[in-house]
Amino acid sequence: MKRLLQSLLLALLILTLLAGGAGLLLNDSAGLSWLIRQPWVQTLLPGRLTVQRIEGGLFGDLRLFGVHYRDRVDQLAIDRLVLRWRPAALLWGRVRIRSLLMAGVRYRALAESPGPLPDLRPPLPLELQQVRLAGLSMVAVPGATPLALQRVVFRGRWDSAGVSLRQLDIRGSGLDLRLRGQLKPAGRYPLALEGTVGLAPEGLPRLALSGHLSGDLRRLQLALAAEGAYQGRLEGRIDTPLERPQWQGRLQITRLPAIVSGGGLPPDLRWLVRARGDAAQAHASLEIRETNAPPTDGAVLAAELALTFQDLRWRAEGGWERLRWPLLQAPWIDSGKGRFELQGEGAAYRFEVEGDARGADIPAGHWTLTGEGDGQGLQLRQIRAELLGGHLKGSGRVTWMPAVDWRLRLDAEQLDPGRMWREWPGTLGLRLVAAGGERSGQGWLSLAVEGLQGRLRGLRVTGRGGIEQDAGGVRLQTVRLRSGSASLQLDGMLSPRRDLSWSLDAPSLGDLLPGAEGRFRGEGRVAGNGPLPVLQGKLAGGEICWRAFHLGQFDLDLDIDPARDSRVAFEARQIALAGERIENASLSLL
Repeated sequence: MKRLLQSLLLALLILTLLAGGAGLLLNDSAGLSWLIRQPWVQTLLPGRLTVQRIEGGLFGDLRLFGVHYRDRVDQLAIDRLVLRWRPAALLWGRVRIRSLLMAGVRYRALAESPGPLPDLRPPLPLELQQVRLAGLSMVAVPGATPLALQRVVFRGRWDSAGVSLRQLDIRGSGLDLRLRGQLKPAGRYPLALEGTVGLAPEGLPRLALSGHLSGDLRRLQLALAAEGAYQGRLEGRIDTPLERPQWQGRLQITRLPAIVSGGGLPPDLRWLVRARGDAAQAHASLEIRETNAPPTDGAVLAAELALTFQDLRWRAEGGWERLRWPLLQAPWIDSGKGRFELQGEGAAYRFEVEGDARGADIPAGHWTLTGEGDGQGLQLRQIRAELLGGHLKGSGRVTWMPAVDWRLRLDAEQLDPGRMWREWPGTLGLRLVAAGGERSGQGWLSLAVEGLQGRLRGLRVTGRGGIEQDAGGVRLQTVRLRSGSASLQLDGMLSPRRDLSWSLDAPSLGDLLPGAEGRFRGEGRVAGNGPLPVLQGKLAGGEICWRAFHLGQFDLDLDIDPARDSRVAFEARQIALAGERIENASLSLL
């Protein structure tokens, strides 16, 4: 880009000399075409310039088609260029461009420009009443993705004092940038610019910014303010940006649209990010507080992040305090403190996360996760947790390319559910395998308890079984649970086609339900495809007591099918509930 700017200034000098001397001989397209082809003209430029067709002359409207320029580090192509200028202004020692239109502009940097920035000064003061670019594609860094702009408009003056920007409008790719100010492309390149920026991310509200950029190659300072759907302020600076850049910044956000947070954040949060760094490392801190909370109140979230870079290798570490989600209501997960560490090379990385976690239905515990990943997925090498007086360990994997697929295995020992649910004290061990993902665009889930063993409320407990859900429905697979003398069995389809068999045998009902007494036995089947199920089963029990309910004895035999005649036979004795007593009750439907 530096060589290209120098070439453009050289072309301007040639244009000025021609207009002042040989321009009278070259005021037509044939003469200009002849001139451009001359070897001595090409030797004046550091690269090669070609023009497919020329219309007009130097003293009228000059139209160039198929302009191509290339040197060792830059490549420029312009489909159409139209120049209107005032040659008479040369008599007063200046160049006045009435309008310059360039359409179909494509610039590509072929290599990094070596050396410092050049001192750029026009041979004569240059007045640009209007410069307009339509359809610009630019690759400013070799190998980067092209930046597409629909329109660029410039009005200003360039002389020995620098560039005076009366107007610079840039639009394209959801960007609307408008600037004005001063710039001197020489020495330390001092500048003072102010303006507005509009960004329109797809599917999100428009972001409107205003601010200023000032300084020189020793230090650049930036200040931006956002109003509207987003509200906040960004302040920052970069020292020696072209030598050993060091930067620091402060971002404060006082409003975010609900769509950005998914509706999970309250509107009265204040976000504060502080960051600093250089080419080798960076450090950032994040703090989220309620807007109207006293300064002595703790933050909703506080986190630290440190990054180091070496070649393609990188490292990040940090921590958090008082993390909870969602922030808008009672959190379902709360972490008082934690830390993380990541390191990698390119897209591949290793990680370790450690922290406390608890929730309304999540027992308090200390968790540690270690693993590795890349752009296609991650491998959980080790999962460790200390919770419910015992410990848990496991491993797993998650992939999202080429398709979503995950698997998790957990083994737990010495868990005491009574630490969270007081009615269920004991010591349990558990082996569990869970998996899921997508198959042919349909989600699937599998959960298998390979072994449950231990004691609950002083009773021996064992269990196993699984559940699967996919496009074919929901299935319970050989679910077996025993607590003391009580046992439960489930097996079959739950939906959309029902075919589930079940049995429950509880000689002592208290072995299954805390606080209950009596005996219960039953078996049956749930079937059918329609909205109402087919119910078949036999149940019997006696001396059943639970809270204010008492049942001396009962027998139930049922066969209910919405598609045919059904049968229900029920008999019970000594029913008591809330002070009311019934000695005998029976029901028979045929």
